[in-house]
Amino acid sequence: MPTKVPGNRVQLTLAIRRAIAAAMASGAAATALAQDNTRFAGLDGVAKGVQSGTELVVNSSAGNFDGECGVAVDGCSLADALVVANQQSPQPVSITFDPAVMTGATIMLTSTLPPVTGNITVTGLAGLTIQREPALGCSFNNELDAGEFRLLTVSRGSLDLADITLAGGCADSIDGGALAAGAPVTLRRVTLQGNSASSGGGVATSAAPLTLVDSTVTGNYAEDYGGGVYGNGCDVSLIQSTISGNTAENGGGGLFLFGSSAGDHRVIDSTIAYNFGLEGAALALNGADLVAERSLLAGSESLLLCLICCGQVNAKDVL
Repeated sequence: MPTKVPGNRVQLTLAIRRAIAAAMASGAAATALAQDNTRFAGLDGVAKGVQSGTELVVNSSAGNFDGECGVAVDGCSLADALVVANQQSPQPVSITFDPAVMTGATIMLTSTLPPVTGNITVTGLAGLTIQREPALGCSFNNELDAGEFRLLTVSRGSLDLADITLAGGCADSIDGGALAAGAPVTLRRVTLQGNSASSGGGVATSAAPLTLVDSTVTGNYAEDYGGGVYGNGCDVSLIQSTISGNTAENGGGGLFLFGSSAGDHRVIDSTIAYNFGLEGAALALNGADLVAERSLLAGSESLLLCLICCGQVNAKDVL
C-alpha cells in the first residue's frame, strides 16, 4: 500500500454520489488511456528485427523498448513484442516467452509498457513477473509523479493474458494500478499483487468486458473505489478466481461495479474475502446486477459486507 494519511470517512450517501458523478464524467480511465496512447504515438512502423508475423517470442527481460524484436544485443523484450504485435492489427498475434531464459524471470519496468491496440494473446511462464521498479516509490498526492505509472493499458483490440504476475503498479490520480482496459480483456491464471490506483487498485475497466479465470487479485489498494477490481459500464466476470486482502478507502474493497453494458456481472466458483472497504468490503454494486453461484463472500472488515444500490444480486449456493 502506498504512503498515505487516510482522509475523513464519508457518509454512505456522499460515497454513492461521488461514484455516480465519477461515472457520469468523461472518466479518469478514458483520460489515462489517452495519456498512454500519446506516449507511444508514432511507434507504428518503427519496430524492426527478425521476428514478424503472428507469433513472437520474448527472450529478454529488459523492460525498455529499443525498436527491435529479434536476436539483437538486447533480444526481444516484451515492450518490443507489443509494438510489433500492434502493427499486425487486426490480425491476431501470439506472444510467448523463451523458457530457457524467461522462466521465473522478472521484467522490471521503469516506465509503462506500450499500450495494446491490436488483438494480442500473451502467454507467460511459471514464476514470470512484470513489476514496476520498487525503488521508484509510490506516494499518493493526487498527482502522477515521475516514476509512478500503470503497468499496461489496453486501449483498442483485445488482450488475452495468461500465466503471469503483474505487481507494483502505481497509478496515482488515475484508475487501474496494474491494468486499465478500454477494450476486451481476459486474464487466465494471472496474479495482480501489490498495485495501487485511484480506483481499481488491481485492474480497472471502462465500457469493455473483463473476465478473470483461475486468477488471483490480492494486496492491492484504491484511494477511492474497487481495491481489487473496478468496473464502469461493462460486464465483469470472475470464474474460479480469488479476490482477497485488497483495500478501498471508500466502496468495494474487493470489487466495485458500476452499471453493465449488456448483461449481468458474474461471480462463479470464486472467493471474495478478507478485503476492506468503508461501504461494501467484499463488493459494492451501483446500478449493476450480479449473478453469484457457488462462491464465498466472507471474512471482510467493514461496516457492510456488501453494498447494493440500484441493483440486485441473484445468488445460488453463496456463503
